[in-house]
Amino acid sequence: MHGVERLFVGILGALALLAACATPEDAQDVASPPPSASLANQFPVGIYAVWHGTRQDVFASPAVVGGQVWALWAQVEPAPGEYDFSLLDERLEAIRNAGRQATVQLNANDHPAWLFDRVPYLPLQLHTVRSERGTPMYWHPTYLSAQLALIDALARWIRTHPHRDTIAAVRLSYNAVGTEGLTIPEGYREASAWERGPGVAPGTDWTPERAVNYAEGVIDQYIDKVAPVAFLLVRRAVFQEDQSRLGKGAQGARLRTRLQPLLDAGRAGVFHTSSDIQPRNSGFSRDVYETMRTQCREGRRICYAEAITLAADRRTDYPATAAPSATQWFYWRVLSDLHLGVSRLAVNRLDLIRSQDPGVALGLAFARRHLGAHLSPSASGGAWIAFRRGDFIPGDYGVLALARGCGERVTGVGPADQPYGLWATRLRSRDTCEVHFNEDFLADAGTDALQLTVLARATQDGPASLGLSGLGQRSAQLTVPGGGAWHALRITLIPNNAEAALWPLHVETLDHPVDLHLIELTRAQSPP
Repeated sequence: MHGVERLFVGILGALALLAACATPEDAQDVASPPPSASLANQFPVGIYAVWHGTRQDVFASPAVVGGQVWALWAQVEPAPGEYDFSLLDERLEAIRNAGRQATVQLNANDHPAWLFDRVPYLPLQLHTVRSERGTPMYWHPTYLSAQLALIDALARWIRTHPHRDTIAAVRLSYNAVGTEGLTIPEGYREASAWERGPGVAPGTDWTPERAVNYAEGVIDQYIDKVAPVAFLLVRRAVFQEDQSRLGKGAQGARLRTRLQPLLDAGRAGVFHTSSDIQPRNSGFSRDVYETMRTQCREGRRICYAEAITLAADRRTDYPATAAPSATQWFYWRVLSDLHLGVSRLAVNRLDLIRSQDPGVALGLAFARRHLGAHLSPSASGGAWIAFRRGDFIPGDYGVLALARGCGERVTGVGPADQPYGLWATRLRSRDTCEVHFNEDFLADAGTDALQLTVLARATQDGPASLGLSGLGQRSAQLTVPGGGAWHALRITLIPNNAEAALWPLHVETLDHPVDLHLIELTRAQSPP
């Protein structure tokens, strides 16, 4: 089988995208330069464990390069202006002892008790608020002043910390209604609905404009105080001009203008906490994906993403996609984020410790091989394309590869206990598939050995045959075992002709139908 396949490339289009075919925009995407190095060098590409406290079990996987350090406002500021960062110190020390880096964040799910004596409050726990007395009025001037002072104290803690080099990045938190929320439900928007203690100045009615003004003040403070001492992760909503009020209009434009130098210098990036296998609707959810795709993959930003839920708690109400199993959901969530251009992937501890789950094991290994590939194609460890139909944004997922033709995209094929079969493509007898890989990646590989992996399943009990050709190599044949299970078919390639690397890979079904899930090309020395 040696000599069979020599790779193939050609099309400067890079990330095989949410659509099966590339566009002129994609070609420009591949040619864009990577971000400048600075604080980004202290924020390693890789997987970051989240919600693990001081536990060390999350660092068992070599794919995990970092963890998470977090504390609640109530824990950090027990008295006005008196700050206690000992919990952050403890959690940072645990991560340092594991030889990893850490993201840092302060959350306001629980507020200091003294705050309720200084601002109006609603005796209800809105959104993710868990404070015993309820939800304080975040747009009140006293609340904003206290939050800005907290951010300033966080920056001082970072600047003077003896292990500052362990801090990889700081996640920006609005800390308005819980950590992320800014909206007050109807019925509670009038100031008269909020209680206040003796001597507390009355507040004003809640409006979207006041919410944006508050968030703008918080973001400015992070830019002024935190960005000079640590890599800053900015929430995706700032870049979402159509749906998010925060990103709309003159204020949104001003914030993006302030952030631009940091983004261009590799001192700030974009993050969100709603990663899924695909958008859930054609409105806001789709806009979230498009924003991440624009900023991360096309804009070459450093991006970080956390899943919307645990794999075990996944939602299954996709409109056309078959309900995924937990193992399929975790695996495809990883592929989705890679496709969007995420290079720092957050994974909940309760998912990470399920290392025996095939979707977790494969997802982590796949992420380890491919995270950050789009930022520097020539230095990438590999390129791949996963065949997919999808719902609100249809098309294949992939990085540095794209497909032409390749049969009919199908949903829900193969056993549910294998992660691949949520989406695939079906090649009927004598159908062909053409795959192009990024030429910068292949040019850098030179004559080094490459490994081609084809994940496929025969659709009938008996075996099926796949023919491989192109790239100046002799034709080869792969046998796909029957029985309906997925199989990883691998061939080692030894490129020997520079011109042949400009030709695409051709795959053809020689007899019986075959489902293809993924075609991957990696350097021989890439992590398994």
